[in-house]
Amino acid sequence: MTRAKLIAAAALGLTLLSGCAVEVEHTQENVDLLLQAVLGRVQTEPQYLPDRGLLPADGPLLVREEIYDSAFKVTSASLPQPSTQLVTRAWVELQQVADASGQDLFFIEIGGLDLVGNEATLTIGVGFAIPESSQRAMLCCCSRTDSYTWQDGRWVFSKAINGQCS
Repeated sequence: MTRAKLIAAAALGLTLLSGCAVEVEHTQENVDLLLQAVLGRVQTEPQYLPDRGLLPADGPLLVREEIYDSAFKVTSASLPQPSTQLVTRAWVELQQVADASGQDLFFIEIGGLDLVGNEATLTIGVGFAIPESSQRAMLCCCSRTDSYTWQDGRWVFSKAINGQCS
């Protein structure tokens, strides 16, 4: 590998494996790139997101910042650009909106993020906040788990693993 290619690989957050192979580093910046690919599909392929019909038809779509079981977060850098449709909010803020409105609040939620080498899997679906005053429980929402592969400096959808509904 030439010196120029090594420098370019380092700039993209890549590290050398054996010979010429490179492996993406598991940093927030590279997770942002993964989430841009995933959330880009939400914007361009409405049928991609299970239970999309629970989200508002117009206005911004809320995306929960916290990724279940992960130290990584959905940040403003995670949103595909331009994105006038997606807005990130912390769980506390989502719950406050539901409480203030007295209505259930549905949003996009990501979990199950697993990064191994140049492969990533994650689950995306619709989550919800119920007003605390309602004192009820709710089973809801379908999700899908997909696999992405790091190729040529970007995350590319590789396969659907499964879908599930609660």
